[in-house]
Amino acid sequence: MRIQSTVWSSCAIAACLSSSLVLHAPPARANVAPNPSPQTAIDDRFGTPVSLPITRAVLFASGVGYFEHTGTVQGDAVMRLNFREDQINDILKSMVLMDLDGGSINSVNYAANDPLERTLKSFGVDLSGDPTLAGLLADLRGAEIMLNAPDRITGRILNVETRTRAVGNPPQTINEPVLNLVTNSGIRSVPLSSADSIQLGDARLQEELDRALFAMVSSRDTEQKAVDIRFTGEGERRVRIGYLIETPVWKTSYRLDMTGDEPLLQGWAIVENTMNDDWKDVRLSLVSGRPISFVQDLYTPLYLARPVVRPQLFASLRPKSHDRAAAPPAPPARDALRRERRGGGGGYGGGGGGAGGTLFGDPGDEEVASDMAYPWQQSGAESVASGGSIGELFSYDLRQRVTMPRRRSAMLPIINDHVEIERLSIYNAEALARHPLNAVEMHNQTDQQLMAGPVTIFDDGMYAGDAQFDHLAAGEKRLLSYAIDLDVTVNNRPSSSSQMTRVIMVNGIVRYVRSLNYTREYQLTNAGRRDRTVVIEHPITGNADLIAPESFREKTDSLYRFEVQLPAGESKTLVVREHRPVQESIHVLNQSPDELQNHIRGGTFPEEIREVIERAIEMKSEINVLVANREKLRTERDEIMKGQARLRDNLQAVGAETSLGKRYLGQLMDEEDRIEELQQEIREIGELIDEKNAELHAYLRRQTIR
Repeated sequence: MRIQSTVWSSCAIAACLSSSLVLHAPPARANVAPNPSPQTAIDDRFGTPVSLPITRAVLFASGVGYFEHTGTVQGDAVMRLNFREDQINDILKSMVLMDLDGGSINSVNYAANDPLERTLKSFGVDLSGDPTLAGLLADLRGAEIMLNAPDRITGRILNVETRTRAVGNPPQTINEPVLNLVTNSGIRSVPLSSADSIQLGDARLQEELDRALFAMVSSRDTEQKAVDIRFTGEGERRVRIGYLIETPVWKTSYRLDMTGDEPLLQGWAIVENTMNDDWKDVRLSLVSGRPISFVQDLYTPLYLARPVVRPQLFASLRPKSHDRAAAPPAPPARDALRRERRGGGGGYGGGGGGAGGTLFGDPGDEEVASDMAYPWQQSGAESVASGGSIGELFSYDLRQRVTMPRRRSAMLPIINDHVEIERLSIYNAEALARHPLNAVEMHNQTDQQLMAGPVTIFDDGMYAGDAQFDHLAAGEKRLLSYAIDLDVTVNNRPSSSSQMTRVIMVNGIVRYVRSLNYTREYQLTNAGRRDRTVVIEHPITGNADLIAPESFREKTDSLYRFEVQLPAGESKTLVVREHRPVQESIHVLNQSPDELQNHIRGGTFPEEIREVIERAIEMKSEINVLVANREKLRTERDEIMKGQARLRDNLQAVGAETSLGKRYLGQLMDEEDRIEELQQEIREIGELIDEKNAELHAYLRRQTIR
C-alpha cells in the first residue's frame, strides 16, 4: 500500500476494512465476533419471540393515530416493534402496555440515541473527531499489531512520528508518517506508505473497533429503530400494546345526489396507512375534533453540566487534644437508633407509618385493567359507520374491519343516508355581481357530525357542480352553492344620506346627533322557466339598525339573508334600509376659522347656532390677524439682535475712536432704539390678543342653545 497523503479519516478506515488493508485480529485468535445489529434479531434469552398484529386503529383529525396490538402470549415473551426515529418520542410519551391475566411488563428496551461523538468516545478504539490512520495508531500505543511492509513484522506500537523526505525528480519534500514498533529484535521504524496490511493482535481491541464502526453506520439509520417489549408471567395470557404516533390527517369527501324525492348523501373517509405493518382485519375509528398534541424530545439523552470540585488539602495538620467530658452520654435506645438509620420518623426521612404498596396501585388492579375498554371502542348500529361522542370529539366506528397493506391509501364509506334539501339561488354581490349561484340548503338528519370537506353534487343523474362546507353538527342546516344561475340577473344600487336630528350648544361646545341612513336596492329578474327562491346575502353595515324589510330569513355575524320568491319571467325589487345614529361634537375654541366654516357650510345647523359660529369665526379671524402681526414684529426684532453681534465684533476690531468705529457705534444705538419700539409694540399687541380672547370666551359662555 502506498500512502500519498497523511490524511486518513475514520470513513477511510471503514472503507479499508472491506479492502486489502484490514484491521482485524489474527486468525488464530479471532474468536470474538462483533455484536449484531439491534435490528436483526430478538434476543430469545428474555422470552419467546412473539408477533402481535394491529387489531385497533383510531385516527384523529389532529394528525396523530392510536394503534393497538392485541393477542396472547405463553410464559415469558418478547415482542419487537420497529419505528422510524422521528416516531420514538411519541412512543416514549404515549405507549400503554397491559399484561391482563396475571403477568407483568418487565421492560421496554430500545436503542439509545446518545450523540455519536459521545458514543464513539466510549469505545476502546476512539473514532471520534474523524481521526487519521496515523492518529488512530498513535491512540493505540502499546497495542500489539502485525503488518506486512512488505516483510511481516510483529510488535507493539511505540509511537507515530512525522518525518520529511525527498521524492521525485526534481526532488520534492513531503511529510510522511512513520510507525515505530517495539519488536523482539528491537525498535523498528516502518513508513506507513510501505504497509500493505495491518492486523490488530488484541481480539478485544478488534471487537471495540468493529463496534465503533457499527455505531457510525447505525447512527445514519433513521428508518428503523427497534423497540423490544418484554412480558413476564406463566401460562397463556392476554396482552395489549397501544401507542400514539404521527399520522396523516384523515380527510372526508361527500357526494350529494339530488335525483328523486329523497336526496342521498354519501360520505367517504380518505385514510393512509404509512406504518411499517400491514393492516389486516383492523377495527378502525375516525375521530373528528382537535385534541391538543405535541412532541417532546424524550429520546435524546440529557446530560447536565456538573461543577468540578477539587478536594481541600490539609497539609501539615497537627493533632489536637480534646478535653475530657464531665460524664459519658447515655446510649440511644435500640429502636430509636434503628429508626434513625433507616430515615423513619420526622425530618428528611419521610414517612413513619402507612400501608405499603406500588406507585400505581396494588397488583390486583390488573384484573380491573383486563376489562378496561378505551372510550372509542363503543359499538354502533348504523348502516355504514356508527357515530359516538368522545367528550368534545366525535368518532366514526366502521362496522366492517379494514384490511390495507402498508404504504397504501383507501377510501372508506362513513355516511350513506337520505337528507332534506331546499333548492335556492343565493346572491352575494362580493361573490358575483350580476348573477346568483345555484344552491341547496341541506339539513343534516343523519344524527352524525359531518366533518368539513368537498361535496360533489349530482342532479337528474348528471354532474351539477362542486361545493364545500365546514363542520356540520347533527340537526344543523347549511347552504351549499355549486353553480352559476344564469337565468337570474341582479342589479344592486347602494346609496346613503345624513340628517342632523338634535343639536345643542353649551359653553362653546356644539353637540349633535347625526342620523346616517344606508339604502340598497336589489332589482331581480328571472328569465328562466322555473320559479326561484332567491336568498340575498346583504352585508351588515357597522352598528346600523335594520329598518326595512322588517324580517329576514336568517342572520350571521356579518350579513343578513333575505328571501325573495321570484316567479318565472318576472322581476322584483328588494329595498334594504339601515340606520345608524352618530353622536358628534364641535369645540369652537379649538377649531380654526376654516374648520368651523366647513361645519356650517352644509346648512344643517339651526340658524341660531349658525349665527353664533359665524360670530365666533369673525372674532377668531381678528385674533389670528393680531397674532400674525405680532409674529412679524418678533421676527424683525430677532433679525436686528442677530446683526448686533456682528457690529460689536467689528467695533471691537477697529476701535470706538476711529471714524468707522463711530459709525458702527451710531448704528448700534439706532438699532437699540428700534428694538425698544418693537418690544413695546409686541407687548401692546399681546395685551390686545388677550383682551380679544377674553371677549371670545365670554361671548361663547353666554350662548346656551337647546
